[in-house]
Parts: sequence; structure tokens; C-alpha cells
Amino acid sequence: MQMTPETIAKLLKQLLGRDVTFQKIAPFKLSAVDPSITASYVTKQGSLAGVWLCDLDLTYRAGAALCMIPAAEAQARLRVSKVDDYLVENFREILNICSQLFTTHEEPSVELGAVYLSAEERPPAIATLIVAPASRLDLQMTISGYGNGRMSILM
Repeated sequence: MQMTPETIAKLLKQLLGRDVTFQKIAPFKLSAVDPSITASYVTKQGSLAGVWLCDLDLTYRAGAALCMIPAAEAQARLRVSKVDDYLVENFREILNICSQLFTTHEEPSVELGAVYLSAEERPPAIATLIVAPASRLDLQMTISGYGNGRMSILM
């Protein structure tokens, strides 16, 4: 499967049962203090295939939409200063399914590796990829009825 904004939106629409639209945006940077989710994707040999970096808005909104939690509740949880483990766990399921977006003819089996809840947790290999990726795709995704959030996909 080729990773394009259209394939990402289509997969998220199938998973969430809601319209998902996208807009390409300029590369964004989350600071070490900004809450974010970093998912690593690895090959069967254990090498890093890519990284999916999401802001907390996308994490909570997609996590809530997956389990049909009311959008207002997701918005209320965004205002709380601590990470909501339940919505992050829901989003982890989405990240797991999205591993198929990283598969290629050359690398037919890619799976979700570790998920990091802060920039401080990221190992050096991921930090290096974030600074200098071979390719990068930055999107703002809008989930119908839930709102939007940002993601960067780095390979």
C-alpha cells in the first residue's frame, strides 16, 4: 500500500466509520514539553521503518471516535493537563492498524513498535529520524463531528 494523504484518510474513515478529510500543512514541530504521541514502526528484522508523530488533539479525537465517545467528552479531556490513558490506548489500536501503510514491496511486513507519550522517551534513533527524515508528510486530519489534529509521518 502506498502512503498518501488519500490512503491515510480512507483507512481512518474505514476504522472510525466517519468522514475523514485532510489538508497538507507545513512541517510542524512539537516541543519536548508539548504533549504528543510518537509511534515507531519496525520491520521483522527490527529496523526502524518509520515514525508517526501526532499531536494530542488528533490522538484524543480519533481515540474517542473509534469507541464512539461523545466529541464533547474528548474535548473536555483535552483541557485536562495529564494524558488520558484510555483515549491513548484507543489511539494505539488505530496506530496498530495503520502499520499496513508502511508496508512496501521491499518490506512486506511492518508492525507497530513502541509508542512514546513524550519527547523525552524517544530513543536516539527516532530523535535522529525526526530531525532528518528521508521523506516527510505533514497533515491536518479532520474527523467529522470530532474536529482536527495534526500528524507527521516520517520515513
